[in-house]
Order: sequence, then C-alpha cells, then structure tokens
Amino acid sequence: MAGSKRPAQPLPGVMGGLQSEVSVEAAPLLQFMIKHIGVIVGIVLFLIVGIVATGAYQWHSSRSLHEARMALGKILTGGTTGADRVKALEALAQDVPASMRIGLWLEVAAAAQEAQDYAQAAVAFGRVGQLDKSPLGFVSLMNQADMLLRTGDAAKALDVLEPLVTSAPETMRLTVRESVAGAAEAAGDTQKAIAMYQSMLAAGQSQDIAYYRARITALEKK
Repeated sequence: MAGSKRPAQPLPGVMGGLQSEVSVEAAPLLQFMIKHIGVIVGIVLFLIVGIVATGAYQWHSSRSLHEARMALGKILTGGTTGADRVKALEALAQDVPASMRIGLWLEVAAAAQEAQDYAQAAVAFGRVGQLDKSPLGFVSLMNQADMLLRTGDAAKALDVLEPLVTSAPETMRLTVRESVAGAAEAAGDTQKAIAMYQSMLAAGQSQDIAYYRARITALEKK
C-alpha cells in the first residue's frame, strides 16, 4: 500500500531472538541497548577489569605483608646481631608495605642503638619522625637529636630540635627548650643557648631556675 511504512527487519542472532520476545512497553529500552551495545559492552568490560585489578592488588598487598612479616621474624629470631642485624633490618625497611614501615624503622633504630651505631639510629628515628606526625613521631625526632649529639653532630641536632619548640605539646615545651639550649652550647652557638635559657627563665615553670641563671652567667663570660 502506497505511503505505508515497511516493517522493521528483525535483527539476526541473539539480539533478534530477544527482540521477538520483548514486550511493546520494553521495546524502546531494547532499541537503546541495541543502538549503544558497543558502549555498554565497553563499560561492562571496564568494570570487570577494575574488579579483577582490585582483587589482584589486595591479594598482592596481603601476600607482600605476609612475606615482610616472615622476613622480619627470620631476622629477629635467626641469631643475626650487631651491624649485620642493622643492615638486614634496614634493607627490609626499604621495601615493606606502608603498614609495617614505622614499626620496622623503630626496629632499625633499636638495633642500631644496641650496636652503638648512633649515626644509623639517628637516620632511623628521623624516618619515623617523617612518617608519623603523632606524638610517636615527635618523640622519635627528639631521639634523633640525641643520637646526633652522641655522634658529635651538634649543629644537625640543633636543626632537628629547633622546629620542635613551637610544635611540641605544652607539657613537652620546656624539655625541648632545654634540649635546644644544650645542643646550641655543644654547637658553639652561645647566643642561641643564652636566648633559650632566658626564655625558660621567663616562663618560670621549672625548678631549675638557679641552674638556668648559672648557665647564662657562664655563657656570658665566654
């Protein structure tokens, strides 16, 4: 009949079978799916790849954590001591999951102190201070400065301590100032040491006021 529309040709294969079974109400949705089938398949494949990749990453992380714990246990119980133990722990600390990194650097610091390798202990405590911004990190930086003083590097210890004066908890500020003053004296920075002792006198929160005055007098005579 002239002017009449020809019926739509059925689609071949699975989509054709689906088209023949679908209701009239659902036909627009089917047409949309047919039109955009390439995009839909691409999105599904992308989601599948993402799920597989996430699962693989979680499996790899779990396996890496297990392997790192086994390696740590082998070092700690295998009879390794002294410099060899420090070296083994340091090598392991370079490539462990993030959840173990802080604890492992603390193990390095402890082993280095035991071996009297204060330079390496300073490095390890410094790493903890960089990784952890909690009180543990703060104490680790204080320990780093102490290790540096033991190596004779008072200037570097002073560099570590000075920023802690303002960032220290209120209960620790006096201790930090005392450490800064002592490090400044050891580094030969007399004026900085005097200024720090004077700030502690002004705070008036210590039983060591007589000691601070004596240090100021002794330093001024220099």
